[in-house]
Amino acid sequence: MPERLFPPKDAYPVRIVALALPMAAAFLIAKGQKLSALTESIEVGDAVAIMASDIAWVAALTGIFLVGGRIPKARPWLGGLFHLMAPVLTTLAIVEHAFFLSTGAIADGFLALEALARMDEVAPILESEMTPFRWVSLGAPVLWSILVAILLPFFRSRLALVARPLWRLGFPLLGLAGMVIVLIGFGALPDPTPAVRSLTRNVFGGFLADSYDMWNPAKDRTEVTTAILRPIELTRRPGAPAPKNVLILVLESTSAKATSLYEDHRYPMEQPTTPNLERIAEDGLLVETAYTVVPHTSKALVSIHCGIYPKFTIKIEEARGGGIPSACIPRLLREQGFATGFFQTAEQNYENRSELVREMGFEQFMGKEGLVEQGYADGFDESSYFGFEDDVLIRPLFEWIDKQKKPFLGSVLTVTPHHPYSVPAGFPKRDFVKSERLNDY
Repeated sequence: MPERLFPPKDAYPVRIVALALPMAAAFLIAKGQKLSALTESIEVGDAVAIMASDIAWVAALTGIFLVGGRIPKARPWLGGLFHLMAPVLTTLAIVEHAFFLSTGAIADGFLALEALARMDEVAPILESEMTPFRWVSLGAPVLWSILVAILLPFFRSRLALVARPLWRLGFPLLGLAGMVIVLIGFGALPDPTPAVRSLTRNVFGGFLADSYDMWNPAKDRTEVTTAILRPIELTRRPGAPAPKNVLILVLESTSAKATSLYEDHRYPMEQPTTPNLERIAEDGLLVETAYTVVPHTSKALVSIHCGIYPKFTIKIEEARGGGIPSACIPRLLREQGFATGFFQTAEQNYENRSELVREMGFEQFMGKEGLVEQGYADGFDESSYFGFEDDVLIRPLFEWIDKQKKPFLGSVLTVTPHHPYSVPAGFPKRDFVKSERLNDY
């Protein structure tokens, strides 16, 4: 590696520190913003607890490279390696924080690996969230690394005074990292509040740990066994009235608090968000207490239609042959002579949705591709990267219903309430709450 690009003693510590500072800033600023977003007031104990791992990581990396740079032959190679590592880690922190700002969720290694494996599906989602500022933020670490590599050689003669004290930082930084690691290991740091406990890991260290766990399951893990599910059968009682039709409407990404059904459990609304549901609830049953098993659409569909827990993995393993260990309501009703159909405006193959629908037992499936091929989507707004506005389903759904000469089970999954929460063309925007971001949702 050319000495001209990675010059010797005087420029080396300046190079390491110049690359480490943006990385430290990205780690700590991201944690600070998360802490502010997840708590009503910032507690010193929480700040110390969640930033300790970041301080340890930055101090350890910087210290290792400063101490290692004392070996003349290793200096050019270590400098080149840090030029690659620093922008990568800084960019990783920026990407993870952008994910948090968009979704409110903390990314982890399991989610990252699954996203990489399904990049063709995830790319449109990422693209929808990109703004000019975010593009600049992603490019800034690489640009800074290039500028440091280009400019430092020209100032080598002036760096001696700066380099001497920086050389001395190596061992103190390693000592700081070791002290923080010991404090973390012995539980001597303040215990963070539950709201921010998930922030205690450094983003890079957490991703490495999750990746290792994914590829190397613990040998001493606890195996939980349950009783084998008994086969479920529907039996019609003698003298029972003619079966009624069943229509299941699943509102994508709609929490109970976002509806106006629950007076004591909803966002502070200036006007009702779901007056039609309120009218329906007056003549029907309204569940007062219910808990989401897994806050993920494909997993929730399994719980709703099959009455069982989904598999607690990111992968949609229920879509595989035999992935659902019990008969779901579509299959049970088909055995009783019902017609069954599942309708959505989203892409048919996202998360293997078509296979999942088939595994649940539906005969008919209509998704985005089918709506386009059969001309139903003409004139409707493609309101998000997933699919069309929900009104596009009205005609195919009612045509399917009209064709049935027997009872039917129809299931409809909306997509308009899904991120990015855009209002379809032609519909006026209304203010339901004072918060602009919450109002978009």
